[in-house]
Amino acid sequence: GENIYEIPTGKLKDQSKIKVKISTEGQTVATQEFIRSNQQLRRSIDYVDQFAGSSGSRWMIGPGPWMPFGMVKLMPDNEDAHWKAGYEYNVENIMGFSHIHEWTMTGLLMIPTTGDLKIQPGTEKQPDYGYRSRINKKTETARIGYYSVNLTDYNIQAELTATTRSSLQRYTFNKAEQPRILVDFFFPAEYDWNLDDVYVKKVSDTEIEGWTLNDCRSTGYHGVQRYKLHFVMQFDKPFKTMNGWIRNKVYSQIEQLHKSNMKSRQVFTVENNSQDKLDAGIFLDFNLNTGDDVMVRTGISLVSIDNARLNLEEEIARPFGWNFDKVVTNQQDTWETLFQRVSITTDNYLLKQKFYTNLYRSISPRTIWNDVNGEWIDMNGNKALIDKPGKSVYGGDSAWGMHWTLGPFYNLLYPEYMSNWIYTYEQFYRRGGWLPNGNPGMKYFRVMIGNPALPLIVSGYQHGIRDFDSQLMYQALIHQQTATMINYPGGGQVGNESYPDYITKGYVPLYDDAWDWNSPHYQSYVSNTMEYSYQDYCAAQYFDALNKKDDFNTFMKRSDNWKNIFDPSTGYVRPRRPNGEWIENTNPYHAPGFCEGSAWQFTWYVPHDVKSLINLIGERQFIDRLNAGFATSEKVSFNALGDNMGAYPINHGNETNMQAAYLFSYTSEPWHTQKWARAIQEKYYGMGPRDAYPGDEDQGQMSSWYILSSIGLFQMDGGCSKDPVWLLGSPRFDRVEILLDNTYYSGKKLIIKAENVSKDNCYIQYVRFNNKRLSNNYIEWSKLKKGGTLHFIMGDRPNPNAFK
Repeated sequence: GENIYEIPTGKLKDQSKIKVKISTEGQTVATQEFIRSNQQLRRSIDYVDQFAGSSGSRWMIGPGPWMPFGMVKLMPDNEDAHWKAGYEYNVENIMGFSHIHEWTMTGLLMIPTTGDLKIQPGTEKQPDYGYRSRINKKTETARIGYYSVNLTDYNIQAELTATTRSSLQRYTFNKAEQPRILVDFFFPAEYDWNLDDVYVKKVSDTEIEGWTLNDCRSTGYHGVQRYKLHFVMQFDKPFKTMNGWIRNKVYSQIEQLHKSNMKSRQVFTVENNSQDKLDAGIFLDFNLNTGDDVMVRTGISLVSIDNARLNLEEEIARPFGWNFDKVVTNQQDTWETLFQRVSITTDNYLLKQKFYTNLYRSISPRTIWNDVNGEWIDMNGNKALIDKPGKSVYGGDSAWGMHWTLGPFYNLLYPEYMSNWIYTYEQFYRRGGWLPNGNPGMKYFRVMIGNPALPLIVSGYQHGIRDFDSQLMYQALIHQQTATMINYPGGGQVGNESYPDYITKGYVPLYDDAWDWNSPHYQSYVSNTMEYSYQDYCAAQYFDALNKKDDFNTFMKRSDNWKNIFDPSTGYVRPRRPNGEWIENTNPYHAPGFCEGSAWQFTWYVPHDVKSLINLIGERQFIDRLNAGFATSEKVSFNALGDNMGAYPINHGNETNMQAAYLFSYTSEPWHTQKWARAIQEKYYGMGPRDAYPGDEDQGQMSSWYILSSIGLFQMDGGCSKDPVWLLGSPRFDRVEILLDNTYYSGKKLIIKAENVSKDNCYIQYVRFNNKRLSNNYIEWSKLKKGGTLHFIMGDRPNPNAFK
């Protein structure tokens, strides 16, 4: 059936066998035997399904032992180079295990092999063309801190674990015919990339060190991802020889590998393997007996080989040595400690699995880029140093849409992460003069639109995360919202692309050469106007908090600019020419000037002034149109099929209208919010490899929306008002306990109870906070942050008087 219920095992011994009869209408149809550790059943981390969403997923999702914000993101890769490449659950072979899975970044793929040497990976459909190995899916295991699989072509058991900046792998060779460990420095990934240079040195017969110079710039976005990945690898058993290849030439018994200085003896040339791009790798030969294992621990760094060795020493070698199990336990303990911040009560096993899997995906995909000594490489290629104890710098894809997802998630549950993000943005402004749009690898990368870092900074400040230079950030926001976009000398573009038109005209116009890629007018016209208006509001709220009244008034006035592209005759936003004329022959689903969306979707993009939008459209039409959109999109589980972003009204699989369900909260019929927020929880968010994230799970965006919505909370304006408010939705669990951070908040407990909650009981009957009934369908952060009990009474029908 749909629900799987847990059986209390408190009185049973560990590893107890529980026979479960699965019946329908009293008829037994199957009997299953579950063997679960009683201890494991008590841990939140054991509900995480690492394979969830791993089919059709992005480069940044897959099964692997990833630490929170881990620099090392070790996992199996099995796909050829294409959009959404990486790990595909339905491909039953593995190319190897690579260390970096950040947007536009990759590197350092390893695989143990036996038999004849192959230096190309082969393809996912033709694994015999290279060193790939088939796998038996029944042997594939993934849980927090641990991944394991049998490489059946070689009969090698591969086991993986990791710390934040280092990995530990164990390869058990069940046959010992020409055993080797192969390290490939150039292999398929999600984006086309180049290996520009490589250097490897044999330090001893148990250690190698080196670096690769990687370059990715073929994304279609404005950025240059060029980085030097340094590494140190140590082995618990000596290898006989280090060997390698450069393009199609293989070299044996070498002391070092470098593309321009190969003096060692060439062994042979691989036929039909010449290519324009640099391809290189090494392979280490071992003397092993059948059943022997080899462990390899690897430290990485973008700064230096010395730092890679330091990361390895501090995170694995010194505290754990070669104890594989202790490294696994360390990661599990780290995650369990984080998970204890928020605990849920429900007897539905699948709901627990969905919740904690989404919690894991909210925290794991983005990346810390400073080494253990605080050093990192900035956007100019210079070495920088963390100047505040305990801080870190983070990188990731664009922050686009995070004001509805990860931003509130961090503020509520993990404010130290928001503090680190703001510290990162502070460092970008200090060292580069601009706030980033996206910052993978700590470079400026203009990906998506607007300046999404701005609302994150403001919301953090408004929630009480203020351990940064507020006056310096004031200067940064003023600069960001007034200066014209430029090409940054160190690569990428900075600033808002549609300035100064937006400032002078009050909207972003559509020019005749709009569709010319090389045109300065190639922009997302309507979308940009909507984004900039919202971000002007966020800036104004920050200026108001700092008592900068003139700036507050200026930017609040600018936050109304979205009205300049709202057409009252149609009730939708529309593109306009520079002279103010409307573009003709457009409709809500087909119009130029929208970024990954449509006029239907972006018309709702007024998170700072929903009331004005309701007045312009008319409340009845506002409610009916939105309801009709949900009803249409429910047929496809609220997800645009085939990445066709504007095909359906509601596309929860992308960032453009993830607020849609909560728009009803501003009308006289807020129960539609409860209905549709719950419907998205149930129908968009599934389980298993294919259904967990049917859209584009951008490094925790979809996951964090689920976490917040399933506990009954959401922030429409990203939490940027002076006293941020949390809208009340449709909680899914009997009880949620949140331990409020004791550094930034009260350190007390916030309890969210949902009495009578069930799959069908999605409607709020009334709500009490600390035994006082609420008269509004929202609650202020100033109340929540002190702790207490938020008590929902739920039912199966709307209650129009729930907040009266």
